[in-house]
Amino acid sequence: MKSVGNDDSGKTPSIQEEAAEWLLQLRETPQDTDLCRRFEAWRSQSPEHRAAWDRTAAMWDALGAAPAEYERLSPARGTNAARQPMRPARGHARRAWAGVVGRPGLAAASTAVALCAALFFGPAVMLRLQADQLTRTAEIRTVKLDDGSTVVLGADSAIKSTFDESSRKITLLAGEAFFDVIADGRPFVVTAGGVQVEVLGTAFDVRMTSAATDVALAHGRVRTSFGDDMGSQATLEPGEVISIERENGAETRAAIAIGDIATWREGRLYVTNQTIGSVVELIQRYHSAWITVPDRGLAAKRVSGIYDLSKPDQALRALVGPYGGNVRSASPLLRVITRL
Repeated sequence: MKSVGNDDSGKTPSIQEEAAEWLLQLRETPQDTDLCRRFEAWRSQSPEHRAAWDRTAAMWDALGAAPAEYERLSPARGTNAARQPMRPARGHARRAWAGVVGRPGLAAASTAVALCAALFFGPAVMLRLQADQLTRTAEIRTVKLDDGSTVVLGADSAIKSTFDESSRKITLLAGEAFFDVIADGRPFVVTAGGVQVEVLGTAFDVRMTSAATDVALAHGRVRTSFGDDMGSQATLEPGEVISIERENGAETRAAIAIGDIATWREGRLYVTNQTIGSVVELIQRYHSAWITVPDRGLAAKRVSGIYDLSKPDQALRALVGPYGGNVRSASPLLRVITRL
C-alpha cells in the first residue's frame, strides 16, 4: 500500500490529494485499525487537513445520494466556468466517514470511487494510481528505465512501463516525454493516445494533447501506427515530426531542426503551425493557474514560434498578442484570454 504523503518524485502531494488517497485506502481496507489511527492523526494535524477531508467525504456522500451533482460541483477543465469551492456539508461528511470506516460493503464500490476521483480531484489522483512515474506543474524529471534507457518527463506528464523477456512497453498516460532508447534486441513500444511508436534504438519525443499525438525523431528510426488495427503506419527519419489527430487519424508531417526537438527540456516551447488552443494547453502544464480561451475563433488561429516556459504569463501574451488577444488575470488561480 502506498503511504499517504510520500511520492516517488520527492515532492509532497497537496493536502487535497492526500485526502483523496486516504479515501481510496480506507475504501480498500475499511477495517484496518492501524490505517484508521494514522488517518485520524493526519486529519488532526490542522484545520486545513480537516477541511480537505470534509470536502472529500462530502463528495463521497454526494456521489451516493445524488450522482448528477458532481458535474455541477466540478466544472470541466478548460471551460470558462469559474472553479467554485464546494461548501462541505458537515453532517454528510460525518455520515460518509462513518460509512467508509464502518461498512465493509463500501469496499466493493471501486468504480464509484474512481469516478468520483476522476471528476472531482482531477487527473492527479487517477494518474498517481496508474503511473510508475509522474511529474507536476512546471516539473521536469529524468527517469532511468530498467533496461538503461532514459526518459525525460515534461511537466504534468506520466508514464507506465511493462518490461518482460521479449518486449519493452511504455504507456504515456499524459503530457510529453523524450526517450533515449538503448538497443538490446527487444522491441521498444510507446503507446500514447492510440498511437504506437516502435523503435529498437533511437531518441525521440512524444507529445500528447487533447486533439493529437506528435512524434519528433532526433536520431535513429521509428515507425508510428494508428487505428483500431494499427494499419495506418509511417516511418520517420531524423529531423521529421508527425502529428496524428486522434479523432480521424489525419496525419501531418513536417521537417524540424534536430536542435528544436524537445526544447522544453531547456525551458523553451517550440511550435510550428499549431493552434493557439493547443499551445495554451501545452503552456498550461507550466502554469499554476487555470487558463481558458472562450473565443473559439482565437483558439483556432495557427502560430509558429518559441515561448519561454519559465515565464508562462509572458509566453501567453506573446502567443495571443499578435492576434489581438489579451491575458486577463481574473484571480491568482485563473487566466482568461480574450480579444482586446
